Amino acid sequence: MVKIRFCSRDDVVKAYLCGLGYGADADISKLFASYKNLNEDEDVSKILDAIIYDKAKKVFHDNLSKVQMTALYKALFIEGKIAEKYGIDALLPGFNEADEYFKKSAFLVVPHYKISTIFKQKIEPLSLSKDD
Repeated sequence: MVKIRFCSRDDVVKAYLCGLGYGADADISKLFASYKNLNEDEDVSKILDAIIYDKAKKVFHDNLSKVQMTALYKALFIEGKIAEKYGIDALLPGFNEADEYFKKSAFLVVPHYKISTIFKQKIEPLSLSKDD
């Protein structure tokens, strides 16, 4: 079992970013400068999820729940190696260079299915012989 000990707010942010494909040496100072509430609030991962969700809302115009939209954005972020391509700037406000990738990579959500009664039907067997 892996044991992780967080020592500071920076550690929490870096651990979160590692989950998105950033290295442990990611320069997070731009994040703290751009999002002042990262310095104030206690639940840092909740703030980071909100940042991701806000970015996802601008890209996906679907009727997904907040959790689904955040998860989809994170999955495409990792799959597209956005962290490697754009660095920490990809999470900053106003960054939209990867939006086209997100739009074309997103999938459509299938509508909810409806269960209904199937009425009896007369099924006639097919004849496969050449005599008919």
